[in-house]
Amino acid sequence: MKRFLLVVTLSLVAALFAFAQFGCAGPQPTTSTNTNMAIAEPTPDRAAIETELKKIENDWPRIMKEHDASAVKRIEADDAVFIYPDGSSGDKAQDVKDIESGALSADSWEIADLKVNVLDNDSAVVSGRSIV
Repeated sequence: MKRFLLVVTLSLVAALFAFAQFGCAGPQPTTSTNTNMAIAEPTPDRAAIETELKKIENDWPRIMKEHDASAVKRIEADDAVFIYPDGSSGDKAQDVKDIESGALSADSWEIADLKVNVLDNDSAVVSGRSIV
């Protein structure tokens, strides 16, 4: 009987060691070709993005004064929507038309307190004040 208990005990200990080895195994190599996996994007050059956006924002007084519609066409997104202080709305086409016709102008315009928050390579938020 003692021999039987010894064999059972040793078998259980051996089984525990065998099962413990499965838990210690390293990660299995992945052979997934899943195209939905996240791809690391390069870190954006925040200083360069901030500099370029501040340059564009600080150029708006000149654009308005000189009625430079080509600059507006270059800067504004095709699907941009604007809400004006009086509550009306407009888009890029209307902005270009108003600047070309002189309906949208400013003889005195100052940009102040510009802040740029770069979110990633494709988006940033610019805030500040316009003194007209």
